[in-house]
Amino acid sequence: MADPIRCSDGCGRTVAGQSDAEAKAWTFLEISKRWRCPTCARELALANAACATAPAAEGGAP
Repeated sequence: MADPIRCSDGCGRTVAGQSDAEAKAWTFLEISKRWRCPTCARELALANAACATAPAAEGGAP
């Protein structure tokens, strides 16, 4: 039996036991050949959005 697909972002989630719709929401990261679960993908997107909208630090790079 093959190892279950496991999130590479450290949350430890696996595809095992998920519905087909949930399993299809996982993202394969082509360059690093890793999997990311939907929860970690959503958290990363929110963090990136927060960084993009945060004001630049004074004296820092634009």
